[in-house]
Formats: sequence, C-alpha cells, structure tokens
Amino acid sequence: MKPLSLWNYIMISIKRVLPQIGILSIKIALFIFLCSIGFATAYGLNKDGTKLLDSYVSVAFKDHVTDTRKQMIIEEINQFNGVRESYNGTAITEGLGKLIIFNSFCWTFELEKEDVKIILKDLDGEIVEGRLPEHPEEMIISEELSRSLNKGVGDVVGFTEMLPNQYQISGIYSGNRNAYIGYHVPEEQIGHLFNVENRKIEDVYGELEKYENEIEILTFRDDIVHMIDNIFGLLKVVGIIILVITAIEITISVSNLNRVYFTERAGEFAVLQAVGYSEKFIRRRMMKEMMIITVTGLVFGIIIGQLSMVLFYYLYCYDKGIPYQIVEPTLIGFAILLTFVIYILSYIPVRKYIKNMDPVEVIQESNV
Repeated sequence: MKPLSLWNYIMISIKRVLPQIGILSIKIALFIFLCSIGFATAYGLNKDGTKLLDSYVSVAFKDHVTDTRKQMIIEEINQFNGVRESYNGTAITEGLGKLIIFNSFCWTFELEKEDVKIILKDLDGEIVEGRLPEHPEEMIISEELSRSLNKGVGDVVGFTEMLPNQYQISGIYSGNRNAYIGYHVPEEQIGHLFNVENRKIEDVYGELEKYENEIEILTFRDDIVHMIDNIFGLLKVVGIIILVITAIEITISVSNLNRVYFTERAGEFAVLQAVGYSEKFIRRRMMKEMMIITVTGLVFGIIIGQLSMVLFYYLYCYDKGIPYQIVEPTLIGFAILLTFVIYILSYIPVRKYIKNMDPVEVIQESNV
C-alpha cells in the first residue's frame, strides 16, 4: 500500500499541528527573553568594566613627592614588564556610584589634548557628533552615557555626575566602552596613566606596591572587580534560576501536551495499522510529525525571542543607556537543548504506547 506523502499528511492535520507549534514557539520565546534579563545585562556591564580594568592603571602622587621623584617613578614604571604606553593624566573608576545612578559602569579620563585621540582609538571609539576636545575643561562622552544623562554637545557635566571638574561636552563617540574623556591641564603633575598588556596587569599591580608611600592607585581594580563579580553573580543566579524554572515548566507542559495530542490519535493510528500499515511506518510518521512540530516551534521561538530582546533594548534600555546584549548565543544553545529534551520526553512514551497498542481494541473503544 502506497503511503501518503508527509506533506499531505501534515496538511490534513494542520489544524492539530499549529496549536502545538504555537505553544512551543511562545514557550521558547519566553524562555529566551526572561533568561536574557540576567545573562545579557551582566554581559553588557562586563564589557564596560572589567575589560578596561585589565588594560589601564592610573596613579596619583602624594603631596610630599617632589617633581624629580615623580619623573623617576614614571620612568621606572614604564620599564615594568607589560607596560606599553603612558600618558600625563589620570583615569578614575568610580564604578559603584555611576553604576547605581546612571545604570552603567564608566571611566573618567583626564588627559592632555594630544592623548585624548589616542585613548579614544584604544577604546575602539569614533566621534559621531561634535568634535574632540580642543580647549581645557572640554569632554567627549559615549552615546550610552549621552542617552542616560539626556545630555548632548554643548551641555555641561560635572559634579552632579561625580566628575572631578566641570566640563562642556564637545563631542559624542560610539564604541564598546562607556567613558568620560576630558581635556584637562593640571597646574602640576598630579598623576599618570599606564596602558598595560592584559595578561600582565596583576604583575604590574604587584610591582606598584613598593611605591605605596609615594603613590595612590586610582583604578581600584580589586575593589571594583569584587563589586562587579558580586553584581554578575547576582544577575547570573537570577538568570540561572529563571532558566531552570522556565525549562522545567516548558519541558513538562509541552511534553504532556504532545503526549496527549498523539495518544488521542490512537484510533487514527489503529486504523492505519488495521488496513496494512506497519508499526514501523506509523512510528516513523509520528516521529517525523513530532520533529516538524519541535523544529518549527524552535525556529519561531528563537525568532520571537530575539525580536522581544530587540524591542526591549530599543524601547527601554536604549534611551536610558542601560548596557544590554541583543544577541545571546548561550541562550539559543540552551533553547536548542531544551527542544531536544522535549522531543525525547514526548516521543518515548508515545512510541511505547503505539508499540503495545492493540488496533482492534483501540478501534472498538473509539466507536463506543
């Protein structure tokens, strides 16, 4: 007996298949979006904070240190293994306050005019509005900070934003790091900024300890890394809790729905078996149909989930300058794994039911 094509079979059963696809799509989309709140926000904060902490060390000289001694210390630090460049100026990391108030971790650079462009390039930044600072007490800021502060070119930022001085915004840059980069000419040499190779940062901090009576470290790396780890830990715990609860709920509910859906069609399978179709054919047909449901539901679920993340970013995070990663590959991987588990948990009991099914008995029960 020539079997029906899979396409015709699915088209005949389309009214029963679509609800299963719709439910799975919504569940997968909900899974991706809810988990993204913890995982993607943690990533957004991490890209602003820890990567810069691993690249820069800023020190300030204590009042009793003479100018001659300052130059000697700078020259000695420049010889440290891993130090690539140094600049006359400072970088301050006040992560906790700015994180709470402005929803974002950021840095404050105070540099000489010629060094502003170098630092901007090192931060992968590009001016998108206005210009680089050309006069003392001018500053450029990132797009995210501009949106979160609701300030643009020509506006003034300063003590309200916990900056060391008052600055006029001369330009706005796009890039992967949030920072205030200001042109400031100090009356005297008060500090210095060092660019360090990522893998050498711990070694440099260790060598700086011998100057503890002469310098003060402005990039509070250990404190901020600890703070960020705590924040990330909380966000990731929230993300994992949501992930586990949502995954369990989705797996149980969708697997039960699929199992009920296929067992309710026992009469249909019994008729097919009674008219000559083999158990192997029926099982393969059920497996293919279930695969279409799960794969289609997964694809639409990922699409809907990603669209919800994009909408969440542009409708809520964008104007507030909140760092948020729109695409989270880890969650897509979890969604694929979850769909596979749902498929297995749906298929095994139905396969067992069909294997032990007595077609005559099932047909008689269906006609009662």
